[in-house]
Amino acid sequence: MPIRSSASRTFPLVERIRRLEPECIPARYDVGAARRERAFTLIELLVVVAIIGILAALLLPALAKSKAQGCSTSCKNHLNQMGMALEMYVNENRYIYPDANALWFQALAAYYPLQWTNRSYHCPGYKGDISLYAGSLPHDPLGSYAYNASGVGSYDSLSPSYLKGPGRYGLGDTHRNRPATSQSQVRAPSQMLAIGESRHRGEREVSNESGVFVMYCGNFAGPPGLASLLRNYYYGSPPLPERHGTNYNQLFCDGHVASMNPRILFNPTNSAAIWNYDHQPHPELWVGLNLY
Repeated sequence: MPIRSSASRTFPLVERIRRLEPECIPARYDVGAARRERAFTLIELLVVVAIIGILAALLLPALAKSKAQGCSTSCKNHLNQMGMALEMYVNENRYIYPDANALWFQALAAYYPLQWTNRSYHCPGYKGDISLYAGSLPHDPLGSYAYNASGVGSYDSLSPSYLKGPGRYGLGDTHRNRPATSQSQVRAPSQMLAIGESRHRGEREVSNESGVFVMYCGNFAGPPGLASLLRNYYYGSPPLPERHGTNYNQLFCDGHVASMNPRILFNPTNSAAIWNYDHQPHPELWVGLNLY
């Protein structure tokens, strides 16, 4: 009996179908040949890979932008919840805003379901450290949100603007000799910052993406020498990192949330009035600040 070559060999199932239904499969049907006819050539495979690569290059930026927008939306939802908690606190505490020195987020804890040390409390785009105490200054917590305690001018005690009146027009910080602000003192609630995304703090003990828990406007130029070196971690230029695009989300005293360009938000020549409860720019407090 002649032995068939592997090229013309057929499978048992094909032989059975051929015997039962001869009209379904031609007598000279060759499964191996049919498979060889359906195979891709190397050039066709390379073309397919190239097309997939082009499509991926077109889609990835759009996907990254969508992810950033999703993070920004979630961040705004967090700030909206904080705005409601802030309003309830003020209404139940003689219409006085929280004191930053007493840790403003702990003052809101009775009205806000999450704790500061819970990652879900913070912006989903925030990758820095979260703690109640940080580095060499144990009274400075780290997180993605910050409080407008001091208004325009430097928060730092080495700044000339600090000596002119620390925290004079913010919502209050007794550590900086500024009593808490009353709701009646805020002249334009829809145009005064309350809580917003924190600026980074690049101290050696913490992540470079970590944010300080109080807000400040401008960059402190600082005195020459050691003092400037010691305080350099507080004041980054430009105000990075970007957590969901280039803008910072901000909660205002009336409860609305807006997204702002950092080079406008942190430049007192553009935004000084929205930092102060009397809605005045107070340029006398800009001494020692870099204006970008």
